[in-house]
Amino acid sequence: MTAVIYYFSGTGNSRAIARDIASELEARVCSIAGIAKEKEISEDADIVGIVYPVYAFGIPLIVERFISKLDLRENVYVFTVANYAMVQGAGITKAHRLLRRKGIKPKAGFGVIMPNNYTPFGEAISEEKQQVLFRAEKDKVKKIAEVVRERETVRAETGFFLARWFFSEPICIVSSAIMPGEDKKFHLNSKCNSCGICAKVCPADNIEMQSGKPTWRHHCEQCLACFHRCPQEAIEIGKSTEGKKRYRHETVTSQDMIL
Repeated sequence: MTAVIYYFSGTGNSRAIARDIASELEARVCSIAGIAKEKEISEDADIVGIVYPVYAFGIPLIVERFISKLDLRENVYVFTVANYAMVQGAGITKAHRLLRRKGIKPKAGFGVIMPNNYTPFGEAISEEKQQVLFRAEKDKVKKIAEVVRERETVRAETGFFLARWFFSEPICIVSSAIMPGEDKKFHLNSKCNSCGICAKVCPADNIEMQSGKPTWRHHCEQCLACFHRCPQEAIEIGKSTEGKKRYRHETVTSQDMIL
């Protein structure tokens, strides 16, 4: 039985989860960003997992495009894992709806709470609180692996109905339209030393170095990899991030994020 875990990650949360699940299942791991330019994504594995963060109560646009290109044979066991900091919203239901439109029936969907990394809405939590969530993630991954290993069909962990539909669905629609251009709010402070790491870790190939400084190309995924992984903390998002603590998963390095 073969298994593959596809993931999309900016600060490392999804990559860490994907890696942990893969370790339990002896699966290979594949970055969605690394194959984003493929016209079609064919997969022959018996088990396919998709791990991603919840963005604006939905799923990242790059994950939507990935699902639209995914070509699987019949009887493949497909499951999703959405990680989020506060409210999942439609993070699982939207992915499952897109999969079904492709004729792919997901067998399970799991939610994993991880540290917040969308700094405009809240500073990074303390390292002590991060460790609590990291330990819980390890436990949750073992439970996920048990279900997947037995190829069980279980009810997706979609959360509260009202939060899923009445609140999150309209936001998903609006955010999909405006998210790529939200990088217009990104700017540099005086700390930039032209290292170029921001461009290297960007999973959307959205940053170009010009005269030693990053410029954003307006097809942003809002993963904030550039913001959090800048060694100098030289990138700001409007005025909402000034002086706020950055976050990156402790086991995922910037080199890990470079495709």
